[in-house]
Amino acid sequence: MSKRSKLARVGFRWVLLGCVLALLGGWGQAQENNVKSPEWKHAFELQVRKAGDAKFDKNTSKFGLEVYSDPNTNKTIYISEIGSIAVAPGAPGTGDKAKEPEWLHAMDLRVRKADEGDFTKDTKKYGIEVFRDENNGNLVYISETGAIAVVPGGSTPGKGTDPVWSHGMTLKPRKAGETDFAKAQKFGVEVFRDEKLGNTVYICENGSIAVVPGLTVVDKIKPPEWKHALELKVRKAGETDFNDKTQKFGLEVYLDPNNDKLVYISQTGSLSVPNGVKITDPKAKAPDWQHGIELKARKAGEVEFNDKTKKYGLEIFLDVNTTSLLYICETGAICDVAK
Repeated sequence: MSKRSKLARVGFRWVLLGCVLALLGGWGQAQENNVKSPEWKHAFELQVRKAGDAKFDKNTSKFGLEVYSDPNTNKTIYISEIGSIAVAPGAPGTGDKAKEPEWLHAMDLRVRKADEGDFTKDTKKYGIEVFRDENNGNLVYISETGAIAVVPGGSTPGKGTDPVWSHGMTLKPRKAGETDFAKAQKFGVEVFRDEKLGNTVYICENGSIAVVPGLTVVDKIKPPEWKHALELKVRKAGETDFNDKTQKFGLEVYLDPNNDKLVYISQTGSLSVPNGVKITDPKAKAPDWQHGIELKARKAGEVEFNDKTKKYGLEIFLDVNTTSLLYICETGAICDVAK
């Protein structure tokens, strides 16, 4: 099997639904020589209030966030200290001195569990803060759990109302190796309109979020349509080879017909809703492994990178069913983005 350097991994092609289709030989070694290490650009510490908290204070949670460039794909990668990831098109574009993020607004979103029929006073709420990365204009949404999502942005908040609920759904991602949906864990997912910034927000019952530009307007709610499944091997930081002990994650891909968006969900409940990505091949082919990287993510209050700074392994695949790039972290966090 292939080896990897400290910040670049190589040499693998994985499977659809647990079946190994091919192992890379000379091609994989050639690709290894071309993989470039990610480039750190800047970092933030973001305060996130819990649902119901009106003010920022000394007890407000803080999360460290790092921003990298992946020169292999010309994408910007955001990673929070808990290993949640978000990917934006284009390079980060940091100037000579990184600028602090601008806080824009906040939301409290209610999310029903999969078996919870109606919203009630006991329905779980999550606090969400929204910041603008002044280094590139991207909007960064962060949940009180430390989960993140990023979309291109630029304008300041308008005079829109509080977030408006659009629709909800239940999604069932199977674990790696599972073939029967009957055994799959169910996750409740709600969809809201962030009318202040003109984006649609997906939030899972575990606090994972995904954001897509544009507002979803629904006349009659339609159920999600399952499209295909993926099973991906992801090495942990420091793990140089793919082997029979490398962890695997199951993912499902659904179509939300209410706004014609694909929704990716991993077995951990991590969400991704890529913008401008469509099914191009209905035959459900296996993804192509592209490369792997390791990223360091400092905790809030951790000033310098050091030997104790948390490292996360990420793998990058091409979903040939959509021709989009799928980033997956060793935590099971995912982000799919148009190639």
